[in-house]
Amino acid sequence: MNTSTSPSLPSLRALLGQPSWQRRVFIHRVVAVALVAVALALAVTPDRDTVAVYVAARDIPAGTPLGVDDFRTRHLPSDAVPAAAAEFDPATADAAVAPISAGEVMTPGRVLHPLSAAGLAGEGATLVPVTVHSPDVAALVRHGDTVTVIAAARDGGPPEILAESARVALPSVESSARSERSSSAATVVVAVAPAEAVRIAAAATSNPLTIVIKQTR
Repeated sequence: MNTSTSPSLPSLRALLGQPSWQRRVFIHRVVAVALVAVALALAVTPDRDTVAVYVAARDIPAGTPLGVDDFRTRHLPSDAVPAAAAEFDPATADAAVAPISAGEVMTPGRVLHPLSAAGLAGEGATLVPVTVHSPDVAALVRHGDTVTVIAAARDGGPPEILAESARVALPSVESSARSERSSSAATVVVAVAPAEAVRIAAAATSNPLTIVIKQTR
């Protein structure tokens, strides 16, 4: 004989045998308890930290001049955002150094900006455009590559090395967008020491220039 005096939950058969209104009351109570449990669980679970970052507002080809309208802000989980994203300033972004996809989180390394030369070639470096009379060669370089800038031979003399280890800051637009319009030259922006920049600028007035890729990024 069962001598226990503790109450027991009604069996499923007993519950089903109750009038329909009693079953509805029981079900409503169960649902209410479940909802309260979910609310309590959400209340004690901290929200995932988010941070405001800049993302690309559209697809941006390499070499494209940039403005503040090319970016918009978005809140993303902090653990999914590169640390360098906090340093990005759209007001100093001059051009895209490589193709950028719409929605991509922006970092300083994705754009050309006033500090790009120092970041690539050291303190005191400067940016200089190099008009390369070999567009197929210019099409091979990418941001961060190391190249040698050479002036073509003149008056039967040997070619002149103008910069031994220039760093590519901005590939030619043709090298990334591959314009259908044929061209006999392409312009690549490189970071070099000031003295090398002077030599390149002087030689460009009278000699065709070319580059030799030393090391890819």
